[in-house]
Amino acid sequence: MKFELDTASCILRTYTDKPFDDTENIKKLKELGFKYKETLHEVNGRYEYGDITTYRKDDSELPTIEINTIEELMDFIDKYGQVVVDNERILIYDDYLE
Repeated sequence: MKFELDTASCILRTYTDKPFDDTENIKKLKELGFKYKETLHEVNGRYEYGDITTYRKDDSELPTIEINTIEELMDFIDKYGQVVVDNERILIYDDYLE
């Protein structure tokens, strides 16, 4: 069955003196096909500068994955963490959800 992938997190931050791909979470998400754009992030009317770089997830084209068995789903969960699954989408639960 083909599923669209998504993540609960839409904003990721790294220190500017480290490459974006240094974090294991980013590497895993980029392996799946997620794309991120560097952006300024507004906090309380101000933009973050200095040692923090902010990346926003590009939701214009989300990746897809083929999962046909419960074993494949469990392998996916073992590698990428908790998920929320519905008929068409797998959401990687890597941040707060309401």
